[in-house]
Amino acid sequence: MAELSYPDHTPEIRMEIARLTCFLLHVDDLGKEFSSLENLQLNILLGDSTEGAFNEAFRKHLIGFYQFYDPIPANAITLSAMDCINGMLLEQRDAIRDIKLSDSARSWPNYLRNKTGCSEAYAFMLFPKAIKLDLKFYKEYLGGERDTYVFLRARIADKPLNETLRDVVSESLAAHARVSKALQHTCAISTWKQFVNGYLGFHFTLARYRLSELGF
Repeated sequence: MAELSYPDHTPEIRMEIARLTCFLLHVDDLGKEFSSLENLQLNILLGDSTEGAFNEAFRKHLIGFYQFYDPIPANAITLSAMDCINGMLLEQRDAIRDIKLSDSARSWPNYLRNKTGCSEAYAFMLFPKAIKLDLKFYKEYLGGERDTYVFLRARIADKPLNETLRDVVSESLAAHARVSKALQHTCAISTWKQFVNGYLGFHFTLARYRLSELGF
């Protein structure tokens, strides 16, 4: 992976990438055999090196990325790697493997794949400190507050802004309906409804969103 996908990186950086790949493959194959992995993030936050050689080696490896990458990309790499391990452990749980899927859970495969793919880390690893991108024009263009989700979608799809907004509303309502259907016969449905009501209430009542100007 490191040699084929990052051929122009220095040997030291390619070694870091190769080691990360080895760590992740090791967890993917043998994760269930390492009970200490479930505490990996906690050990890193506490600086605890007593719970397994793997955890300590992985922690030191993640620190090494800050030598080759600027802080924000290095943050993204380390967070993505830790989340990937968490996703692999989640995927390997018997309760998850035996879960009964319904046709309403369309986003579940994408969610699980995103959790276990570590794609963000491999994307940020494309740009070590030695490689700088000229984003000045892009930054100036986005300075007009046209970088919001709806604006970007409208631009990409070449659609009017109001039509794009209607699409987003329709997709949000459809997603809510799918989740509600998937949970309707479980005890989690009440938790989901509480979250939705609280989320809507937060946005409707907070002055910064100015929804009162629309009559809400």
